[in-house]
Amino acid sequence: MDLSNLKPKVDTSTLELKHPMSNEVLADDSGKPFTVDVLLRHTKEYRDLGYEMADRRSVRLAKAKKADTIEKTADTMSDIDDMIARSIKGYYLIENGVAVEYSVANTKRLLEDYPWIREQVLEEQAAYESFTKV
Repeated sequence: MDLSNLKPKVDTSTLELKHPMSNEVLADDSGKPFTVDVLLRHTKEYRDLGYEMADRRSVRLAKAKKADTIEKTADTMSDIDDMIARSIKGYYLIENGVAVEYSVANTKRLLEDYPWIREQVLEEQAAYESFTKV
């Protein structure tokens, strides 16, 4: 055994989206799978997203303390959703017969409209196999 065999070899993983009920891979009419490119948790870019979220929360907590109020749960959840959306680096998805153009704004909308995509992204990021894929 050598530790270097367990060192992350990639920074992103391409997830093939699955139907939330049947677990079948979703594809367009030609059979091309719907994919989402996700940033993996071990990367500096992913950690930086977490630091940004924590910094925003710290600022909100300081302001809330001065105003003698409490932080809103919705603000924290919004930060988490933003981090998930920004950890998605691209995708191939068809919606209403048209390829969805990648943008963080479109990604946030997709995650809101299709919450099962969010869950599949989180599962992919957490999977040990994603961490050590060759």
